[in-house]
Amino acid sequence: MTKTGTGKAAGSCGAARSTSCGEGAARALPVRPGAVGWVPSTRAGMAARVLLLAALCCCLLGSAAVLPATGNGSFLTSPLQALPAWGETHGIYTLTATPHYRHPVTGVIEDSGQNPGIGQGMTESVLADQALLEVDERGQHFITVRYSLMDNIEDVQIAYQKDAQSEWLPTPVTVMREDMKEGIADLRFAVSDEKAIVRAEFYVIPMGRVVVFYSDFHHPEPGSGDFLTSISVNQDIAAAQREQAAQGTAAGAGAAADTAAGAAADDAARAAADAAAPAAQGTELASPDPDAGLVVYRNDGSAAAEDEQRGPVFNLGSETLLLVAGVVALVVIAAVVGFVWLRVARKGRVQ
Repeated sequence: MTKTGTGKAAGSCGAARSTSCGEGAARALPVRPGAVGWVPSTRAGMAARVLLLAALCCCLLGSAAVLPATGNGSFLTSPLQALPAWGETHGIYTLTATPHYRHPVTGVIEDSGQNPGIGQGMTESVLADQALLEVDERGQHFITVRYSLMDNIEDVQIAYQKDAQSEWLPTPVTVMREDMKEGIADLRFAVSDEKAIVRAEFYVIPMGRVVVFYSDFHHPEPGSGDFLTSISVNQDIAAAQREQAAQGTAAGAGAAADTAAGAAADDAARAAADAAAPAAQGTELASPDPDAGLVVYRNDGSAAAEDEQRGPVFNLGSETLLLVAGVVALVVIAAVVGFVWLRVARKGRVQ
């Protein structure tokens, strides 16, 4: 029996001219003739693999670019279907507070020390990373910040600007809570909206001089954390404002249109406004007005730019056309790649 097995092995080695029969020699996996699937490892087979991978990448990229979706994965067929962001309607929210030794937009340093390396660390030691936002029924915004080192600070003065091009507006400060043993105080003041840039100025006793730094706020989330609040939330009003912002009701659009018409200088200006595309005009009027203290946020929580607050550039018709064109392009690419792959696979099996 042993001789018979040895003879068969020796015969196999003699038949395999191009394959080593020594110990540890690599053996090629057998390929069943006529099998459908991957072709043998030839140049034609490698080309087919590359083409298939390229087709898969095209499909994935095309789907991401052509099929617009909201943050929760559903398709956005109309701008009015997007849910309003927290912080733009009546309610109480927590914010992420960010301190800046330089102005966060212009980069200007007002502090007399002119030392960003030391100054930025000092501002981060003073301002806590969480703040409170209160939006009352009339849309007025109030922010409460938490300062540390208050046992070494005197004469806190707060001002804000709506954006980097606006003037600084002083705002009164109310001490909501104070713990001098810990050197902590919660300070509340009014702002234009949660996009406002805040300028703080106070006297630091150990330094013997006034210090100036800035702060801005992001990512509103429902809740008050451990802050003291000053307003009561009317749930009916809050729900109505969120529903109006989400659906863009005809009544809200009509009121905005009347306001815009009343502000027009003359009939010619009103006629020019009426000549605008109806779809674009409806989107613009349904968006929250920044001057009314309401701000649009992106899905990631960051504040949208002024031009983004006017809604998407494309209307529903152009989005549909783009979707159809993208799907047709993907089908054509898949058909061409599949045809080429079949041709290459057949040639590989013949070889």
